[in-house]
Amino acid sequence: KIGSGKLMGPKGVSVDRNGHIIVVDNKACCVFIFQPNGKIVTRFGSRGNGDRQFAGPHFAAVNSNNEIIITDFHNHSVKVLQAHELLLTFNCFYGEIGLRENNAILTYGTKGS
Repeated sequence: KIGSGKLMGPKGVSVDRNGHIIVVDNKACCVFIFQPNGKIVTRFGSRGNGDRQFAGPHFAAVNSNNEIIITDFHNHSVKVLQAHELLLTFNCFYGEIGLRENNAILTYGTKGS
């Protein structure tokens, strides 16, 4: 089984174009990347609010550039990984209702594009 004995609280799962299985571990506040055979390629992140940290990671997606996109609920952010390293962090600042003025997240396309 993928992640048997390694994952504490798997939440979101995605697959990149190389067949790597990306698993967001909500309890461990990290992202595991596995080979198709289940062997760990890498583990990214730890608990906290820094660039390489998560406070409530939930979902994973892979875009057409094979970048991994992770939502981080408690840090109100979206992190983008490329070649298993942090590429970008988008912080989502909330007002009384929804996003603050001039802040938005736009998604487009299907099937990870």
